[in-house]
Parts: sequence; structure tokens; C-alpha cells
Amino acid sequence: MSIKKTLIKNSFLNIGGYVYLLLASLISVPLILSHLGEKSFGILLLFTSLVPLASTLDMGISSALIRQLSLP
Repeated sequence: MSIKKTLIKNSFLNIGGYVYLLLASLISVPLILSHLGEKSFGILLLFTSLVPLASTLDMGISSALIRQLSLP
């Protein structure tokens, strides 16, 4: 298979993955909201947004710590 065909195939698969995630979100968010209620859904959203924030604020400290601990 040529590089051009592989690039086109992989691009469409990547776009398909994003469309799938979008559709899953559009279906699951109203269901979760109706089952949990507004307050509980807000708390869930707050805690799930803290995980990416904490990994962003890490700024490579965990990688540096692992490197330092692995060196003799």
C-alpha cells in the first residue's frame, strides 16, 4: 500500500474516531444528567476536570523524579 493511500485511510479513521466520541458524548451526557441530577452531575464534572488539570500542572516533575530515582 502506498504512503498516500495509508495517509488517507488513517485520516478517515482518525476523523471517524472523533465522530464516534462526539456521538457518544451527545448520547451519554443527557442520560447521566437525568440519572444523577444537576448537583451530582456538577460535582462529577468538577472532579473529572481536576484530573487533566493536575496532569497539566505536573510540568514534567514525575518524569524528572523517575529519571533521578533510576540513575545510580
